[in-house]
Amino acid sequence: MIGRYAVLTSRSGWTMLILSVLWLGACSSPPPPASSGDNATPGSATNPVSLSPDQFKPDQQAVRLTAQEEAQAKADNNDRIIMNAKEGEDIYGQLTGQGFLYGRKLGQWEKAASYYERAIREYPQMSGIGNVYAELITCYEQLKDQEHLNKLYLRMMEVFPQDSQEYLLAKQGLGI
Repeated sequence: MIGRYAVLTSRSGWTMLILSVLWLGACSSPPPPASSGDNATPGSATNPVSLSPDQFKPDQQAVRLTAQEEAQAKADNNDRIIMNAKEGEDIYGQLTGQGFLYGRKLGQWEKAASYYERAIREYPQMSGIGNVYAELITCYEQLKDQEHLNKLYLRMMEVFPQDSQEYLLAKQGLGI
């Protein structure tokens, strides 16, 4: 097996690795040998594109997305799923997942709050909805939005039974 590696730079400056592996016999003819007068070795200044396997040292950031880029890609994909959902389709998991991605992974607390609010509005009786309220509290705390936080606590006291953890959390949050 013959390995050939090439490094290309995109417009954004990210170095991308393109690895092409050629099997023996897959080419109609082997590459021509370098002439004795040609001092261009693979990966040299005169031949920057082609690197031999022993010269290639991969840069992990060049071939992998960062955690934040990966989270953003997932969020973008989930946004498309939510936008294309048919009426009546259960998208509770996507809404709460988006809240988590935008809030906890990307630090976009306002956007996270909008997904949690929508999940609460569209799925008020869903199992585990108390956790969504707790995440929404975190969003408003991160945004330092006391007005929305107080309204949320009051809503929780209306929705949850007085002996529930959610009710007690809201009561504590209001300082009652």
